[in-house]
Amino acid sequence: MGAYSVDHLIDGLIGIGAIGFGKFFLTSGKESDYYIDIKKASTKAKILREYAYLSIRKPELNFDIYDRIGSVPIGGTPLATALSLETDIDQLLIRKVPREHGTGKQIEGDYVPGMKMLVVEDVATGGGSISFTAKICRNEGIIVEDAYVLVDREEGATDALRKEGINLISLIKRREIMERHDMTSESGKIVLQC
Repeated sequence: MGAYSVDHLIDGLIGIGAIGFGKFFLTSGKESDYYIDIKKASTKAKILREYAYLSIRKPELNFDIYDRIGSVPIGGTPLATALSLETDIDQLLIRKVPREHGTGKQIEGDYVPGMKMLVVEDVATGGGSISFTAKICRNEGIIVEDAYVLVDREEGATDALRKEGINLISLIKRREIMERHDMTSESGKIVLQC
């Protein structure tokens, strides 16, 4: 575990193809010079282990204040699970729409109004998915003040969420990815495989 670092994680994400460089069109219709497919990384045990290891050591995150860890469906779910396993904080699974059968629940897991939850997502661009998930939970009396993402694309999510009373915390920012990519490209360094 001594080799774990944000740079090592970025190298691993690039190495498995979870971060690609070139010309891409995003769901929003915007063009981007890089693409992040964290779902590809979320299937890799070593990536999840390193993510959790680095996350619980992040000074901005105090896991002692959270009663639950919840996730934006589906991208945040494996990440929230990794954090739940590392911190022993129970997880809530939030659906985009309530179940049409069985219990009809939109939130799975045990909770009571007044519990404080950390919302986890894979990538933040504008913050819409985090906002949507927070509203579902807040409507049930769950306190949501913080959201945590693996990658912040630095395209407005921080400001948008702040207006809704949500503090966005990220493990990796876009500029760190670009700096790392420039460094590894210029040096000819072989990107680590995870």
